[in-house]
Parts: sequence; C-alpha cells; structure tokens
Amino acid sequence: MLIQKSKPPSLRLPGEKEHRSATWLELFYDLVFVVAVAELSHRLAHHISLTDVMKFVALFIPIWWAWVGHTVYATRFDTDDIVHRLLTLMIMFGGAIMAVYVSSGLENGASGFAAGYVLARVCLLIFYIRARLHVPEARQMTTLYLTGFGLGALCWTISILLPPPVKFILWATGLGIDFITPWIGRKRFLHKAPLDTSHFPERFGLFTIIVLGESVLAVVSGLSKADWNLLSLFSGILAFILAVSIWWIYFTFIQEVKHECHLGSGQPFIYAHLPIVVSLAAIGASISSILQDSSSAVPSYEAVQLFCGAVVVWLFSFFIVQHLSIKGKMLKSLWAPYATGIILIVLLSIWRLYPIIILGVVDMIFLIILLAELRVFKTISKVDNDSCL
Repeated sequence: MLIQKSKPPSLRLPGEKEHRSATWLELFYDLVFVVAVAELSHRLAHHISLTDVMKFVALFIPIWWAWVGHTVYATRFDTDDIVHRLLTLMIMFGGAIMAVYVSSGLENGASGFAAGYVLARVCLLIFYIRARLHVPEARQMTTLYLTGFGLGALCWTISILLPPPVKFILWATGLGIDFITPWIGRKRFLHKAPLDTSHFPERFGLFTIIVLGESVLAVVSGLSKADWNLLSLFSGILAFILAVSIWWIYFTFIQEVKHECHLGSGQPFIYAHLPIVVSLAAIGASISSILQDSSSAVPSYEAVQLFCGAVVVWLFSFFIVQHLSIKGKMLKSLWAPYATGIILIVLLSIWRLYPIIILGVVDMIFLIILLAELRVFKTISKVDNDSCL
C-alpha cells in the first residue's frame, strides 16, 4: 500500500461515482477494538453476577464509542493520506491501552483505561480540527463536534487524576455529553452531511460480525474445557446453530434493506446498535460458561439467565433497528414472531430448565424468525429499486 502525502480532507457524501468499501486500515482498526471486547467478554464469562454484568456494560460503552467516533469521521472525511493513517494508528493504540487495562478497568486499572480513551478522543478532535480548517461547508458540524467531544474528553482527562467515585461520575458525564452532542445538531447541521449508505452500514456490519465471532470462539473455548460427552457435544452444536442464525438474520437485513431511504445522519442507526453488540458479546460470554458446565449435575443458572437476558436484548434491539430502516406494512409481519420469542425466552429464564433445553428452544425461535425475515425481504426485493418502504 503506497502512502499518499498530506491531502486535505473533503466531505464525502452518498452518491459518489466510486463505490466505497472498508479499507484495509479500517479492518485492522476494527480488530484492535475487538481485542478489548474479547478481554471484557472473557472476564464476564468467569464472573457472572448482576454486578459483573453492570461492570461489563460500563466498560463496553466507552470502548464501543471510541470505535464509533473514528468510524463516523472516516465515513465523511476519509482521505487515507499519511496524516489520516497516523492519527488512526494512534486511536488504535488508545484502544490497545484500553484492552490492557479493561480487566481492572473499574479497579486499580481505571486511570490507565481512561488514559487510553482520552488518547483516542484527542486524536478524533485533531481529525475534526483538520476537517474544520479544510471543509468550509462542514464548519458548523465540525464546530459542534469539537465543542461537545472536547468537553467530553476534558471530563475523562480530569478523571485520571481523581479517585472513585468522582472518577466514574466524570466518565458518565463525559459520555453523556458525547452521546447528546450529535443529537443536538442532527436536524440543524448533520442532515446536510448524510452518511454513505453503503460504506457506513458495512462498517457496522463488520464490527458486528467480529463480535459475533466471539460467540463461535466461545463454543470452541467452552467445549475445550468441558468433559466430552453427548450432552456437551449437542450443547455446542446448538450454540453454533444460534450463531449461524444470528448471522443470517442480521446480514440479510444489512444486505437487502435500502439504507438510502432512512439512514440520514445515522444517529438512530448508531445508537440502536449499542445494545446489539453489547448483547452479542454477552451471549458469547454466557455460552462459554454454559458449555464449560454442560456436563455438570448443577448447571450455572446465572449463566443461563445472562444468556436469556442477552438474547432478549438482541431481539428487541435488532427489531428496533429494522423499525428505523423499514417503513410501512412490511414490518408488521415480524411483530408476532419477535414478540412471541421474547416472551417465551423471558419465561425460560424463570423456569430452571437444563441449558441444553433452553438452547434448543432458542434455536427454534431464531429459525422461525429467520424464515419470517426471509419472506419479508423477498417481498422487499420485488419492489421497484427507486421506491422506499
């Protein structure tokens, strides 16, 4: 890959003649952040309680948000020049620091974790300063981002020097400012710079599939530590079928839906994906724990409850994402299978059944949903390409 000399950023809008796809640098970037997610999931798989789940979510959000920041910027302003590459690599280094400290991110490693996050956000601010200087038509948007994200980064920077609980209050404040900032300018500024409708969903799809890969890794990891028998073998097969079903359902949507109709500046699409990837990571962690105990006479019901809860969150969140992207009567046919599946899985979490039974029932629910999804998208594919549903 040849390195371009410094090239000023320009605003890249949907409809470019050149079809955009993820670059090799973006794929490398994704892997670094998924390492942090993997470390976090590994910790959850070995310590499952309500407190541990809350810690898992609290650390997952800044990791994911650091990934989102660069992804949104690159979709609008990517130039792939030497400055862009170096700043991206620095953000990756920040993600690597977060991965190093994530296992103790709410204990004695909190300051190190915060330092990694601050590095990633400061580099993002430099990106937007550069865009503000060179892209006059995006100056209002970049000013908004610099103000809001700058305040958020300041909160995290100050937190490095302070002890808990003030440290964590500043974390929450900084993230709150970061999350609110794009919504403030969504209808005033951001609608003038819609996100690329092929590149942006692809980027989120790539991150999702790597996190989904953690579920497959969980099957392998769980079986490698379990006593081999028919029960553990069939549990592993059922867990793998679930991962395949999630992949098929999610990527049918990513590939077939007309994102140009409703994506816009992307805020609903972005934020609705947070519980999707959080729940996917939690599904992987719970499957690993379930498979390790699959031959035990007393299975881990905490792992089963985490599994059921994560699956319910995934189903609900994914339905919301589809609701934001598919308008009209097409979506109504999906209400019944999703609602029935969610209610049934909630009941399964209450009944103290063996994990293999729960895995089997969940697989059946996902297969029924998959068939319903395929019918919907088969209908959508017959609609005129210029029409929006």
